[in-house]
Amino acid sequence: MIVYPNAKINLGLNILKRREDGYHDISSILYPVKQCVDILEIVKSEKFKFTNTGIEIPYGENLCVKAWKILRSDFDISNVKILKPENIESTSIGVAAMAGLKC
Repeated sequence: MIVYPNAKINLGLNILKRREDGYHDISSILYPVKQCVDILEIVKSEKFKFTNTGIEIPYGENLCVKAWKILRSDFDISNVKILKPENIESTSIGVAAMAGLKC
């Protein structure tokens, strides 16, 4: 399966508070940019594997990996191989991964 998540522009960001884990709770307004898309390919595999090109993202911090781990813990889904060529860096990738993994 290949999905094409849109880029998003953050129109407003309000930092609500700093959490104990060092991250922040935020409120934001995102607007999709439909002319700027990324690519995410998901295929069944013997074992889970994530590959991306471009910006190096630590394995445990990658949104695609986090999405797979969450879905794997809650549902009986098979292992997949996720390929993400680096076109744009976007939080919509994590959402697309969750949508793709549920299919």
